[in-house]
Amino acid sequence: MVRAVLLGCLTALLVATLSWYGWLDPRARADGEVHFYPPVAIPATAALNADDVPGNAQATTVALRLAPAAAGGRHAAPTPVPTVELLPDLRIRAPSDLALIGSRAAGTLRLKFTTTIWNDGLGPVEVRGSQHIDAELRVIQYVHRANAEPLPSQAVGSFDFDHRHGHLHLAGFARYDLWSLNQAGEPVEIVAHNAKVGFCLMDNTPIDEQRAPDEPVYENCNAEVQGISVGYGDAYVAALYEQDLNVTHLLTGRYRLVNTANPEHEVRELDYANNSAHVDIVLNGDHVALAH
Repeated sequence: MVRAVLLGCLTALLVATLSWYGWLDPRARADGEVHFYPPVAIPATAALNADDVPGNAQATTVALRLAPAAAGGRHAAPTPVPTVELLPDLRIRAPSDLALIGSRAAGTLRLKFTTTIWNDGLGPVEVRGSQHIDAELRVIQYVHRANAEPLPSQAVGSFDFDHRHGHLHLAGFARYDLWSLNQAGEPVEIVAHNAKVGFCLMDNTPIDEQRAPDEPVYENCNAEVQGISVGYGDAYVAALYEQDLNVTHLLTGRYRLVNTANPEHEVRELDYANNSAHVDIVLNGDHVALAH
């Protein structure tokens, strides 16, 4: 009798102790038996492949971290780290629509060309004016994110009012260089350049129609917001001011015209290695032609 009472007390004490440490599954008591489960090791992080990231991105890994233990529970549900940034990828087409205007005699011979900068990234390149400082309007890049609102990222220069174009330009968004070539067709030195070309960022030329929105998103050159959507380009035609280089002083010969977008890498993007494109030309008096 005494032995049975002592055995019952020890069993009750053991069950209570194991329940306290979480080793006893309370749902297993319904059948009248006691089932014991050792503690399960829960990893500090887990990985989730974000295969639904739009565009041509590779699969992105999003880390999930366990939240601090909630009251009354051993652990809380995983909480995702900040969402994926959908950065743009600025690319540029080779200069086109080449022409010479002016004259050598007047010292105004200029090489004209069309420049098209487009976005092949995961999200739009978007910039917004912030505040006036010394007659300039500072500009902030906003980066779009998966399933979330865009956030300010970093300063990218200033908006300047171009009275010749009649609207605001993001200063220094492009650079144009003309290189001399040696007999082997290799670039030697820059003989003409336009280093601080401003652009109003707009959706005015669909480039990749599979990815471009059905309608332009960025249509104005205002201070509140400018940008280029994925799949869209911003074309500055040869007839516009600044779409040229002064070549009055250059001799007949072969040259390489190089256009570069985002030359100072002020705008954050996926890849800076594809920001330039070129075409080789022949200058002969007051005539220009593609080199063969």
